[in-house]
Amino acid sequence: MIRYMKGKISSVNKDHIVIDTGTFGFEIYLDEESLSVLNEGDDVLLYTYFSFGDEPRIYGFVDERKRELFIKLISVSKLGPKTALKILGAGIDRIIKAIRSEDAAALASLPGIGKRTAERIIVELKDKVKDYKVEQESGLISEAIEALKALGFSSKESYEAVKSVKDKRDLSEIIKAALNKLMERK
Repeated sequence: MIRYMKGKISSVNKDHIVIDTGTFGFEIYLDEESLSVLNEGDDVLLYTYFSFGDEPRIYGFVDERKRELFIKLISVSKLGPKTALKILGAGIDRIIKAIRSEDAAALASLPGIGKRTAERIIVELKDKVKDYKVEQESGLISEAIEALKALGFSSKESYEAVKSVKDKRDLSEIIKAALNKLMERK
């Protein structure tokens, strides 16, 4: 199978991008977090997964860690690739922490996940994700992005603002500094 694709982004859409590899234009579906940082014209390398179900699709990931977690998520019974991609939009570290701590409520708060599915994810993946490294800072960044989105900022604006102030170590400091950055732009 094709492990990754490299090319220039020719268009960014709601749930996918089109990558021009020179000869072909591939439609690649991504999670919300990844879509928020990609722009038309960017050169990109995406790790891929091909799904040959009812709707054949190529799914793309900005890093291999995200691709590996996607594959683990779709191995859970009754969990398809579209739902797994929505889950990934919450951030890898947040998902891993919820699975490890057996926090079904946190998983159930994610798009497309109910209580039973959350419990099934925990049961089927708890042992499979025990070796994943989780960075505390990354968790803070994800939380700060979610807080800004809740205040009405777009995913892209939130991500860019938080990434520009990621040297802060406290969630409230990150949010305050990111809000200041966002207000400077307006």
